[in-house]
Amino acid sequence: TPWRVAQRNGWQHVYQLMTEETPATEILGHLVISGGDTVWSDGSLGRAIRASHTGHVVFTIDEISRASADAMSACLLALTNPESLRLTLKTGEVLAPVPEHWHVVCTSNDAPNTLTPAISDRLHLSINLNGPSPELVETMTTAVCRRLATSKAREYSVRALLTFDRLMALGLT
Repeated sequence: TPWRVAQRNGWQHVYQLMTEETPATEILGHLVISGGDTVWSDGSLGRAIRASHTGHVVFTIDEISRASADAMSACLLALTNPESLRLTLKTGEVLAPVPEHWHVVCTSNDAPNTLTPAISDRLHLSINLNGPSPELVETMTTAVCRRLATSKAREYSVRALLTFDRLMALGLT
C-alpha cells in the first residue's frame, strides 16, 4: 500500500478517502472557531503540501472515482503538475509543494476507462489489477516511487494501461 511504501522509505503519508459525500473543504481546509478566535484548519491537501517541505510525502487519494462534484476540483488541483501547483488558503497564504518531494497516488475500484479525461490526463501511470494483490501493489508502488524520487525528469506521461509484465520490461521493478 502507499502507506507501507512511505513508511519503509521514511516518507510522510497523508491519506484522503473520497466518497460521494466528501466536501472539498475536507481536502482544501476551512476556517474553524477555536477559543473564540477564527483559525485556519488545513485539509489533507494542505497537510500534504506542508509535509513536502520537510521531506518526501505520498498523498493518497483513495477511491478518486467516488469524489463528489464539490471535491473533484480539489482532487484535480492535487494532481496538477507540482511545479505549478498552488493552493491559496482563505487566509491569503499560498502553499506550494516541493516538486521533488511530491508524490500523489490515486486508487479506484472502478474500471480505468470510467475515470474522466480530466483525471486520467493528469495521471502519469495507470495500473489495472483484475483482483486483490496487496504484494503486487506494494512492489509496483515502491518501484515507481523510487524511480520518481531519483529521476531528474519530473513529467511522465504513460496513457496506456500498463500491466505488471510491461512494468518489468520498462525496468520499474
